Amino acid sequence: MATLEFAHVSRHFARGGIPVKALDDVSLRIEAGEMVAIVGASGSGKSTLMHILGCLDRPTRGTVRIDGIDIATLDPERLSALRRNVFGFVFQRYNLLPDLDARSNVELPARYAGMASWQRRHRADTLLERLGLGERATHHPHALSGGQQQRVSVARALVNDATVILADEPTGALDGRSAAELLSLLHDIHAQGRTVILVTHDPAVAACARRRIELRDGRVVSDQITGSAAATRAAALVRPPAPGRARPKAASSIATRLGRGGITRLREAAANAWTPLRTHPLRSLLCMIGICVGIAAVVMVLSLSGAARHAVESTLREQMAGRILVWRGNADKPPGRPPRRFALKELEALARLPGITSVDPERERMVRARHAGRDATANLHGMGPSALPSLGLRLVQGRPIAAIDVDTQAQVAVLDPVARDALFKPAENPIGATILAGSVPFRVIGLAMPKAGPSIDGGWNGRVLIPDTTFASKIDSRGLLDHFSVRLDTTLSLIPSDVQRHIVERLRLMHGRQDFTVYSLDDEFRNLARTTSILTMVLTGVAGVSLFVGGVGVMNIMLVSVAERTREIGIRKAVGARDADIRDQFLIEAIALCAGGGAAGLALSWLCLHLANALQSTVHLAIDVPALLGALAASCLVGLCSGTFPARHAASLDPVQALSRE
Repeated sequence: MATLEFAHVSRHFARGGIPVKALDDVSLRIEAGEMVAIVGASGSGKSTLMHILGCLDRPTRGTVRIDGIDIATLDPERLSALRRNVFGFVFQRYNLLPDLDARSNVELPARYAGMASWQRRHRADTLLERLGLGERATHHPHALSGGQQQRVSVARALVNDATVILADEPTGALDGRSAAELLSLLHDIHAQGRTVILVTHDPAVAACARRRIELRDGRVVSDQITGSAAATRAAALVRPPAPGRARPKAASSIATRLGRGGITRLREAAANAWTPLRTHPLRSLLCMIGICVGIAAVVMVLSLSGAARHAVESTLREQMAGRILVWRGNADKPPGRPPRRFALKELEALARLPGITSVDPERERMVRARHAGRDATANLHGMGPSALPSLGLRLVQGRPIAAIDVDTQAQVAVLDPVARDALFKPAENPIGATILAGSVPFRVIGLAMPKAGPSIDGGWNGRVLIPDTTFASKIDSRGLLDHFSVRLDTTLSLIPSDVQRHIVERLRLMHGRQDFTVYSLDDEFRNLARTTSILTMVLTGVAGVSLFVGGVGVMNIMLVSVAERTREIGIRKAVGARDADIRDQFLIEAIALCAGGGAAGLALSWLCLHLANALQSTVHLAIDVPALLGALAASCLVGLCSGTFPARHAASLDPVQALSRE
């Protein structure tokens, strides 16, 4: 049981810059178990007094004590616990949540009290049955009469076994019969030992209370015990609680209940968040579309860029990874003697260095190629048996140049598509035909096509590939090279830069100076890989802009939702919701919207990727499961970020101002 005490309490407001004294030095004491009527004309301060009594508002000056505890010393969470466990509110306009049925409205304070679902359901059904609404438990407020809605409001006030019932103009919106039934019900509640405080301007309602406190211009002008027969009969019915019945705990013990049931609180916040999402499906759907498009864009860009990156890197890896180019001349040295060409014995010496798989001489010359009246300019390449991958080519017809062709200086050639189209008719098979490269005849033994992706060697004029030894003997008999390439053994744990340093040292000893340039394509490949990674990140960031826009849309919708549901927030706080409960509810709403949009975006991107793979086979678009999970986590993070400000704004609303919002 709670004793309420006001000591020199004042409450001042500023309306339009003009100070208003809603309460002015009010002192009073209400004992546990009393039935009190607070009366006065409109604007006399009755509602302000009730709000301060119910811990919805704080005084500007003075002290308010509940069971001897000064409410000024309590933080917002403890004040919420007081409203939840000690006070029950019966409002003039009922203040039922329209999206909930009668049972759920009654259960609302019990939800915030952490009561088990079966227990609060049982209590709500019992109270509704006792108040004659057992068959209306599943009806929403719009399907109930005014008297029925007010009885639901009374049941809500009693569900947590409140010790103090605060009724603000409880009969103001009722007809005569419903008003009489409600007053009789309040008498029964008082008879059970509860404190009942009626705030009214109706003398007939005030006459039902044994004590009458009159306010005028924010001051107490009268505080008297009435002698009406009705009040006397009501007072005679007052009896102590039945033996063994647990009464609600006072404010001094409420603090011990705070902080318990964190998981339960989150579960209840999620249940509260689901209701507005379910009752406004179109708005929820439109809100999720932005997140859906953003997530789908991010996943599609990641898949497309990943496929392109894989195609480029897989092609260039064979051409560049583990490969070092060496050519004569050094731009970093001052001009002097002409740089020496490389002799074959120098290449043989380099091939004996550790970590080197092969040293491939590279011979190239522009020639006129002819066949059956057709001629074209072509690049003639001297190559070894394993040089096709380094040129970005793959054999598609015939056979490649073999080691025996190199050993015997065979006059055989492999053509690329440009050379083949220039020298042969479209339907003509080039395999076995003889072409002239310069003045030397070559028999065509194979046709090579470029691999998917770019090539580091140009093929604009067409390429004719012949054995290196044939090139040296038939095309350029000097035996000296302007450049060559070195293949590293990538299976060994050698550092390419160390092998490159050994190559430089060995050539410098043989040439007497560094009149050559050494360039590692392995380094260039790593730089290219970093560049493609950066490009992927940039493209993902561009796609993420749509996700950001979707997040802004969610924030806007949530702010609109807070503005539309301000009164709902006030009702929830009045029945005991903590600031954290309100914050969690709106935050979970935002996260649920974004998570739903993210899941839809993943489904859309999965469908688009499968459709793209079905319509073409050039590039396989892989579905990266970690990327999908990351995208879903990103959508939840967007919900967390976009919902934080609206949720904090909702939690910070003043309950009195929120209740007064239409």
